[in-house]
Amino acid sequence: PGATSGLHPGDIVVQLGKLPIANEDDVLAASFYLTANDDVTVAILREGERHEFNVLPVVHPQMNLAPRAPVRLPVLGANDLRLEADDLDR
Repeated sequence: PGATSGLHPGDIVVQLGKLPIANEDDVLAASFYLTANDDVTVAILREGERHEFNVLPVVHPQMNLAPRAPVRLPVLGANDLRLEADDLDR
């Protein structure tokens, strides 16, 4: 998707959506706010000049998005959540 949006190898991403990007950890954090098929603005530096592009995030083709069976969790009662004084010393 990036290449078809005008991004080139060597471009430095400085903003993803409304979030500034200073390092690769910021890219990962900002990616949690992306939704497939919702445009996002990406700001880059290319040869010292800032450029902005609209990019359409997509689901990675190797992701398995098959529906999964629901997880059944046990129902806890008040006695199951009891905390003993000895537990506080650990």
